[in-house]
Order: sequence, then structure tokens, then C-alpha cells
Amino acid sequence: MKTSPKNSTNLIIIVFLLLSFFIAQVAMAGNTIAPAKKIEQLFSKIEQEVNTLKHKQVFNKQELKQLLNQHLMPEVNNRYFALKVLGKHVKTMDDNLKRGYVNELENQLMHSYANLLSKYNNEKVLVTSEKISSNNKHAQVAINVINQQKTVSAVIKLNKNSENQWLIFDIVIEGISLLQSKQSEVQSSISKIGIEKTLEKLKELNLKQTNS
Repeated sequence: MKTSPKNSTNLIIIVFLLLSFFIAQVAMAGNTIAPAKKIEQLFSKIEQEVNTLKHKQVFNKQELKQLLNQHLMPEVNNRYFALKVLGKHVKTMDDNLKRGYVNELENQLMHSYANLLSKYNNEKVLVTSEKISSNNKHAQVAINVINQQKTVSAVIKLNKNSENQWLIFDIVIEGISLLQSKQSEVQSSISKIGIEKTLEKLKELNLKQTNS
């Protein structure tokens, strides 16, 4: 059965969240085990975190946002993601505009993740392979995402920042890239209404989400 873009995007976000939570825990512990092994250890930790919130009956948007701010957002290469989303338009932007887009795209991701994490339903992830570039700056981890209805293949893309830390910048699931999807959305808006108005649109969407 063909996976719909909406369902694939939801699975992308769920995998993104799970991986990021785990990487944060490993970084705090100073663990240096291989990426694939790290991912294999992901699920028991995440299951504990989610089940604790559910058990305490505090599995709500506010608690999820706190969880995301603590564990997820520090493990995302937000600047790299934003600049890739903007593509050729970066050359025409000053530093203030660039910072604005980085901040608003980060906020938009956080709101989206908080909404989607509330739908987490014990998805399982099986690591199938890993590939690290020859210069040790980029890594790809192939996984299978398993839920009650189907199994979906995905690839997690990471790169190293200036502090030699692995950060997530994209997830591709059944041919759908989170980065490329956001890139298409933002660049289409820029083409229609311009760079400044697209940034204002992002700010308005984020404000609406914050107040909802």
C-alpha cells in the first residue's frame, strides 16, 4: 500500500523526535558509542519519558514543549537547516533576516513537533545500517519505522558542528525529505510575496500557535 505524504510526514516527525531525545541523553552522559548503537538504545529511554508523562496525566502541549526545548532543539542543526531551506535566497539577505528565519523556522518546527508528539503511539524503530562519510563529518542511519499498520523505511541525516557534535538536519522517509518539503514551501512563498513578507507570515503562524 502506498504511504500518503501526510502519514509519511507524521512518521518523519515521530522518528525525528525519538532520535533527538536519545542523542541528547547520550551527550549528557558523555557516551561515545557508534551512531547505530545509540539509535538501538533509543526506544527504552523514550518509552520511559512518554509513559511517565502519560502516567502523571500531564501529557499535554505545554509539557511536551518543555520536553522539546530541553531535549530536542539543542540537538538540531537549526542554522544549517534554515539556510538549506532558504537556498539561493540566502545571498540576498542581511544577517538580521537570516537570524529571523533561523529563529522562526526553529519555532515552527517546535510547535509542529509538540502537536505531532501528542499522537505518538508506540512506534518502533529498527536500525538496518549506518554510513559515515570518509571525512567523518556526515552520517546516514537507515531504519525501519514500525507501527500497527505498516513498516516504513527512513534515513536519518546528521552532520557535525564546529564543536564536533552530531546534529540532525534532515530525515528522508520513503523518498520524502523533511528539509526539502520545508524548502519547497518557504521558497514558493518567497517567490509569491517576497522574503520579508514570508518571514512575517512565519512569525504570525508561530504567534498563533503559541497562543493556541
